[in-house]
Amino acid sequence: MRKVISFLILLKKGVLWDMKKSMTILLCTISVLVSLVFGMIAKYNDYLKIDNIGKTEFNFDFYINESTISADSLLNEFSKISKQYDASIIRTDIIDENNKSVTYKSGVFTDTYFEKNNFNLQSGRTPKNKNEFISTFKTNDSNQVGIIKDIFDDDPLIICSLESYFNKYSENVTGSYFVCCNEKDKESILQNLSVFLGVSQTDLLKSNFTKTYSQGPVEILIIACFILLMIYTLMCLFYPTSQTKIIGIYKLVGYKLRDIWGCLNNSILVVDVIFVFASLIIQKIFIPSLDFAYLAKLLGIQFIMLLINIILSWTMMLIIKKYTLSSILKGFFHVRLSLLLSYLLKVVTFVAIVLILSPLSDVLQTTMLTYAAASAYEKESKYMTISQYDYIDDEFQQTINGNSTLKVKVYNMFKELEKTSDAEYIKSYYFDNEYLNSFAKNIPLKREIKSNEEYFLLGTNLNGMKRYKGLFNDSVNKYFEGDDLTVLAPKKYKNNTDFKYVCDILQWLYKDSNAKLNVQFYNNNDRYIFTQNVQMIGANHAFVKNPIYVCLHDQYLEHESYSFLDSAISNPIRVENTKANRQNIRRAIVNNKLEYNKVKFGSINVDYKGYMKTTIMGTFILVMGLTLIVIVDILASYYIILIVLVSRKKQIFVKKMLGFSVLDRYKNEIFYFITFYIFGFVQLLLIKPNKYSALIYMILVGIDIFISYAMIKCKERKQLNGMLKGEE
Repeated sequence: MRKVISFLILLKKGVLWDMKKSMTILLCTISVLVSLVFGMIAKYNDYLKIDNIGKTEFNFDFYINESTISADSLLNEFSKISKQYDASIIRTDIIDENNKSVTYKSGVFTDTYFEKNNFNLQSGRTPKNKNEFISTFKTNDSNQVGIIKDIFDDDPLIICSLESYFNKYSENVTGSYFVCCNEKDKESILQNLSVFLGVSQTDLLKSNFTKTYSQGPVEILIIACFILLMIYTLMCLFYPTSQTKIIGIYKLVGYKLRDIWGCLNNSILVVDVIFVFASLIIQKIFIPSLDFAYLAKLLGIQFIMLLINIILSWTMMLIIKKYTLSSILKGFFHVRLSLLLSYLLKVVTFVAIVLILSPLSDVLQTTMLTYAAASAYEKESKYMTISQYDYIDDEFQQTINGNSTLKVKVYNMFKELEKTSDAEYIKSYYFDNEYLNSFAKNIPLKREIKSNEEYFLLGTNLNGMKRYKGLFNDSVNKYFEGDDLTVLAPKKYKNNTDFKYVCDILQWLYKDSNAKLNVQFYNNNDRYIFTQNVQMIGANHAFVKNPIYVCLHDQYLEHESYSFLDSAISNPIRVENTKANRQNIRRAIVNNKLEYNKVKFGSINVDYKGYMKTTIMGTFILVMGLTLIVIVDILASYYIILIVLVSRKKQIFVKKMLGFSVLDRYKNEIFYFITFYIFGFVQLLLIKPNKYSALIYMILVGIDIFISYAMIKCKERKQLNGMLKGEE
């Protein structure tokens, strides 16, 4: 008899199988995302570990810029400092070798340096003399004595003596260094270095390059895991309620509680376990360098997720336990736990919605501004700029050190294109009161600048200035005569005291060029000038009136040459796209030995379209995240309504027949929902008040109310029809 009834249950399992299948797919998806997140975080941490390897508890960085001191002299000085202060001094370089970028950490080490520091060696030992070195990869060099563990085998690194590095590569001492020493010795070491190198301590500590790290879209993936886990939680809560008749049959047959739980969950858990082990095997196949420790940690994380799944599934058991045969037959369901957790989940979703709204409103605003400037960039489509280039040899390291031969080559190429192709230089920026006040340490301020006025500046060469020649009474050629740095400002600034400080800042910025300012004023006008600067567009300054023109001839333009290496979307170079100019560009690339750098020119509009796509993609990701969270919120509302209808169906039926309104029938639920809405709005105001985020929030609340009301009407109608027909 038991087998017959079990067979009848299997025949009725269409809905059961569908939900099981959905829950299984959901768990497998979560497992994949967890593996991805773990791998990306592990890769990020591994990169940081490799990048910071050799650094002790206390260390500090210093930089040598364009020094004429010989390598031998530097080595002698470093050796003295090392012995006197028991300090190690290490230089960092990035060199292209055999089609890969190898990081060199070469130094003057103390006798105990390698013993005191953990280099996480995979095999071999640490160096014992100046000729020996260790690396993250096998070099087939007889002087290599050890291999450093690199989990992903993608961070080429060599640690060797500074003497060996100078012998193998350039003896140019310009570079980036760090000192491992006792904290109390820092000032003394800096003093010694300052005297030896003939530069101030401030200049020694001044970096020319900022390194940034990125974990990739880890946050997005974590949010996705969180959202999917919430959906799975909702499924776990409602799953037993949707299978009450089947549970009743199981109990009638004599199944014990754990047996019923097993029938509902065993296939879900088995598939999840199989998928966990399969994901480990797949990762090991595709990344053979992964060690046992990595796989063990990943397995531990996956088992934690499995444990969470088991805990969630055990909530089903608590719900099933409440379902006795008599309560099922009477149509009475214990739903307090399911209802409580569903409300809790709705609170969590509202918190998540508010947290994502602030960045989303900012991104949406940026996207709209980006679209607004698209037509202006379309008009610039006839111009080209540098869209691509590669570093060769040690050029990247030179750029870090602030002594870039690539910058010089590109500048010389531009100078050639100025003559052959009327190449333009156009770069816009602005000063606000915060930026102006930041110069107080360099230029004495008579008073703090509190005005909210923004000063828009546009630096340009003679060819670029010809675009705006109709705005001035004199020929633009006049402004580029002589050695003075000519600044053309609108007459509205003539008696503006803050503008005088702007001029002081300009003179200070060009102090290396011995700038002498020649300030002239032009008549104010209503013409909008396109700034051609992505940062300006993002700050809602795509178009400005009456900017301050900074006329840059050769000696001042050279000061700006660092911007020639900006990305395509920010690069200030403008060359009209004609056949003759394309030939001139190819010639200039060869003449300035840039062919191996793979310098390419592309349409400005094409670059901007690429930037727009990136901006739109970022917006899309945030919108999708918000959409998924809203879906979870709607599902939570859906389950709350279902549970309420199941548990109070007779009461609701009677009230509806007696003419009670929706407000009267669901006054408790409406009160809870309104509380959630108010809580979310207060949270939004506390985090970041913004009219866009507030508007989006009100729209989402309106959608939630509408869908909840529609679900109530639909489910009530269906339930009422069933009850009128005598159905339970």
